[in-house]
Amino acid sequence: PRGRALAAVGRLEAHQVHRVQRPDPQPRVEVGWVLRVEADVRITTGFVEPHFFAGFSGGPKMVAPGLAGLETVLALHDARRIGDPRATFGVVEGNPVHDAVRAIAAATGVQFALDVLLNDEQRITRAFGGELFAMHAAAREAARVEAEKLEASAREAARIEAEKLESARKDAVRIEAARKEAAKLEAAK
Repeated sequence: PRGRALAAVGRLEAHQVHRVQRPDPQPRVEVGWVLRVEADVRITTGFVEPHFFAGFSGGPKMVAPGLAGLETVLALHDARRIGDPRATFGVVEGNPVHDAVRAIAAATGVQFALDVLLNDEQRITRAFGGELFAMHAAAREAARVEAEKLEASAREAARIEAEKLESARKDAVRIEAARKEAAKLEAAK
């Protein structure tokens, strides 16, 4: 049914991107290439999860580095940006990587964004759609809550396993003590 509905819409193309060398009449961003996307409607799709140096994936990252030229991708991943202490999990505002990503995305004019959250089996658990930055903020908050739940669950599982190991260690000590006592009694006969 979905395929027929899409077919009724007409021809859909993912994107057509042109690298434009500076100087460029498009808004400039300090990181290399600016993309000119020829499309009547600009839609991004992706998934949101904590990202180890960009704060979170999804949202504006679907534009840059998602659609960016190599020069921009390299600039977004340079040592100065990713080495900054603010370039870390869950930090968006003030993160030099994410700040640049948002500036590039703002210059492209994305009209609609759709991002999802995935569970550990890569199944969609939540979907968010709307204006790129508002949608991404909502998805980030939900991803943050999910990550905190997973972390708490993992801590509890680790605590339970540690208790089991300690119980097994104590059992082993008691068994060894009983063996030694039995050996002493046997030797005393």
